[in-house]
Amino acid sequence: MINRLGGFFTEASFWIWRMMQLNWAWLAHILLGGVVLGLFPATGALFATTRRWLHGELDLPIWKSFHTFYRINFWKMNGI
Repeated sequence: MINRLGGFFTEASFWIWRMMQLNWAWLAHILLGGVVLGLFPATGALFATTRRWLHGELDLPIWKSFHTFYRINFWKMNGI
């Protein structure tokens, strides 16, 4: 019982930490893009990173994968 409970709290804390890092990356990239131009690409990168997590790719470096999607799709996402 204790091992399962400890494992649950460990896994939950990892997810909370990942989400905190993702939110900081989102906010930093919004500011990097000059607020108005950075909002849509940062949000698209946020969803792309979350989608990769849901497909089981949890070991990706958050900042690098987020920034790569942001940089590649900056003008596409602003075209929306």
